[in-house]
Amino acid sequence: MLQWCRREAIEAKLPCYRSAHRYRGKVIVFEKPLFPGYVFVFTPKERRTKIRQCDHLASLLDVPDQAVFLRQLEDILLALKTDLEIKLAPTIGEGMRVKVKSGPLRGVEGWVEKRHGMSTVLIRLDFIGQAAAVKLEATELELI
Repeated sequence: MLQWCRREAIEAKLPCYRSAHRYRGKVIVFEKPLFPGYVFVFTPKERRTKIRQCDHLASLLDVPDQAVFLRQLEDILLALKTDLEIKLAPTIGEGMRVKVKSGPLRGVEGWVEKRHGMSTVLIRLDFIGQAAAVKLEATELELI
């Protein structure tokens, strides 16, 4: 979609982050989309017909508050230019059922009790009719 927009002279952005993997002793760095499946297109309403003709488009979303959206996107793009590690954080909230995907509790399932900031999650694990709670990083969890 991004290449199509460039060919058609339509402004578009695809926020990407660097992901390094080790293969046979070599480190290979990939560029991965921060929001897989989304390309951010900037065009006047009268040009939307042209965008809808693209074979790579699944859906076109309207953004009600353009100013807030543009500010947030610029903040994300600025953060991506730094050397900080940036990845999409899962939207895990209270009451959601989750599974631990890494660490010593890998495979254990539980319910989110509480969020502590952006990264820490308190999950409830039920054992033999009794509950125990443990704090984990949100990146260690996946939604069930």
